[in-house]
Parts: sequence; C-alpha cells; structure tokens
Amino acid sequence: MHPHIYTHLPLQYILCQSSLNQRNKEKEKDGFNTDINGAKDGGVSAADAASSVPTGSAECRSSSSSSSSRNNFRAHRFAGMPRQVSGEPKPFLGTNVEAIDISLFPAEVRMLKYIAYECFDSTGSNVVDSFPANITTVMPYRFSNKRNKFTAIGCHTLAYIVGLNGQQFASGCTSFCDSLTSPTNGSCSGIGCCQTDIPKDVAYFEMQWGFDTNPAANITRCSYAVLVEEDSYNFSTTDLLSFVDRNQNGVPVVLDWAAGDLPCQAAKGSPNYACRSKNSYCYDSAIGTSYLCNCSEGYEGNPYLDGGCADIDECNRGDQYPCHGTCTNLPGSYNCTCPKGTQGNPVYQNCTGIPDKFPLKEKLAVGACVGATIALALCFITIIELQKRRHIRDKAAYFKQNGGQILHEEMTLKESRHRPHIYRR
Repeated sequence: MHPHIYTHLPLQYILCQSSLNQRNKEKEKDGFNTDINGAKDGGVSAADAASSVPTGSAECRSSSSSSSSRNNFRAHRFAGMPRQVSGEPKPFLGTNVEAIDISLFPAEVRMLKYIAYECFDSTGSNVVDSFPANITTVMPYRFSNKRNKFTAIGCHTLAYIVGLNGQQFASGCTSFCDSLTSPTNGSCSGIGCCQTDIPKDVAYFEMQWGFDTNPAANITRCSYAVLVEEDSYNFSTTDLLSFVDRNQNGVPVVLDWAAGDLPCQAAKGSPNYACRSKNSYCYDSAIGTSYLCNCSEGYEGNPYLDGGCADIDECNRGDQYPCHGTCTNLPGSYNCTCPKGTQGNPVYQNCTGIPDKFPLKEKLAVGACVGATIALALCFITIIELQKRRHIRDKAAYFKQNGGQILHEEMTLKESRHRPHIYRR
C-alpha cells in the first residue's frame, strides 16, 4: 500500500491575488517567463502568494495555517506550510509535494509530483521499486484530464495508472526500444516513451508495473512512470538514463480547482457563496458539481474578494477596445462616438465629414431651374402688360375714328346746361 497525501489548498493562496494579478500583468509586459520551478505565464507562483499574503487585506493577513468558514473553499492547511526553502517561503503538501503555481484564470494549481521508477540489475531482475506518495484530491480539486498525460519511459516498460474518478479506472501504455538511438527526441509514440490520457474528474491514482523482468537491462536499467503536465514535458533520449536525476524535485502536474462543491444556481443562495465582488457572477465548473466565479463584463480582477472586480477603463486600452472617435468610459462599458460634424462607425474606422445634402452640381441645376422659372414668369407678365397697353391704344384710336370725341364733347355740353346753377347776391 502506497502512502497518501490529501490535497487541501489553503484559501489565502487562491483568494488573495488581486494585487498579484496586476504584478503578473506587469511581468508579462516585460516579457516575463519562467520554467517549471516558477510561475507559469498568467498564473501566480505559490511563493509569491505566500510572501504577499501578509500585506493584503485583513482576510489575506489571516494566518496561513487557519481555515476560513466564511468561504466555500476547503481552507485546510498544508502540513508544515509554508516552509523556508533557500530563504523563500513555499507551500507544501505533506512534507515533499510542492505547489509551484496557483492561477485564477484558468482555475488551476500546478504541483511538483515525484516520479515512480523500477530498476533492474544486469541480469534483468528487479532490484529497486520506488513509488512516490500518491495524491488523493478532495473536492473541489481534481487532476486535469486536459492538461496532464500519463507517461512511461523505458526500453522494456509496461506501466499502469489506476484510480478513482467516481468509479474505478485503469489505463496504461507500453514502451520498447532496442538501443538508445532508436527513440526520437520529442516523440512519445511507444519507442522509448509512451503517453496516454486520463479520464475526467480523477480524484486519486496510483501507478503499477506490468513487467517483473527487463530483457533490455543492458540498454537501460530503469523504467519510469509519472502523471505530468503535457506542455511542460518534451521527451529526450537522455531521459532513458537520467530522468529522475534531472528531475529530483519532481515534475509538474496540474489540478483543476473550483469554488465549491455545489452547482452555480444552488450556491447563489448559500451563505458561503464565493463570488464576493458585487460585479461578479458564477458559472458551473467542468469538474464535478461545482462552480467558479468571474468578473462581470467590463470589469476585471479577483471575483472572490470584496471589491475585487474593478471597472475596466476601455478608453486607455485602445488595442483591446478600439475607438477612432471620442471615447467615454462608463461603469462596465464605454461609448465611442464620432465628433460633431462627422459620421461613421468609430469602433471600426475613422470618422469622416458629413457630406452636403445638395452637392454643387445639384445646387447649380436647381438654381438654373429657379432662374429659368423666374425668367419665364417675367416674360409672361411683360407680354400681358404689353397686350393691355395695346388694347388701350386700340380702343382710343377706334373711339376717335368713329366720332367718339365729338360725341363726348356734346354730351359734356348738355350736362353743363342741365346742371343747376346757384346764384348769390
């Protein structure tokens, strides 16, 4: 029976990271990158977290060896955690499993896992059979089936991984080679190295060997087996001889974590609901019946802390939130508009001047039409006036021609005779 270690990651190392996230972003801008003994890009190393806890909020200043009942994380302590290693505080599981990286997004913990190996003498008889302590996770932690591969190394190797993921499972792979030159660097296809997937929601596993003898002991005396983070391991033919020697602290394995062991909707009504920021929300995790938290759209930070999600000033991040016009930051959003007198979609392109509704050609055409109309009207009025005057002249001439003037004088004389006269004394 192999020894066991149970994973209970401390609350502080997961929740107290809002300031560390900002530090990470600054490091990423400077091209910060580390190997497996430091923080992975986008994550926060446990050592950084441990050293930063005392300077954070009141909750972050609480003892790293205590558990918090106010949150839906299992905040059990590491045995002897943190320890001083080379003058630097680091968290450990039990006495020898180191947590090297904790990240909020994605919700993962990277740990160093020791390597199982069996070695044979020159006759092929087994002389050493070493199994590291097997890790048993407690919800809401599970070995990642997307980030890890079960890997076996050797020239006459049959290795099994058996465990629990709600039910018992077993898998394995075989590796053979007839010389140290037959395997290919970077390839784990069964020649010198083999790999296989693990099922989802693995809570516990151990490794077993399938061969009691090694006919290839004259090539390599030892076989190795380990669950390892896929992205961190690249097979080399030198691993056949010195895999353990070159990884004495272990190799990284990834655990997924969640905020609790309830689904999102059920957790919302729980007094231990972990999404503490008012600008956050929960969603169901991919592991078990659990959930995770995220900042609402337009906010960023740590949703597991009060006030942990801060508004994003989109106007200061033109590369992420383009605006080719006037940008106005709003709580959780922003407005991008064209300046007065211009138009367009400033999110995608520059604003342009508003074109005149009546271009010059149209104005000239309209002006010409109006001018022509006025000219026609003046012509029509002139013609009427001339016709009127001509009619008057013609009437006068006709009157005179037909004795009208004499008749007019006679009528005037008669009127004067019959007009009464008033005489005065």
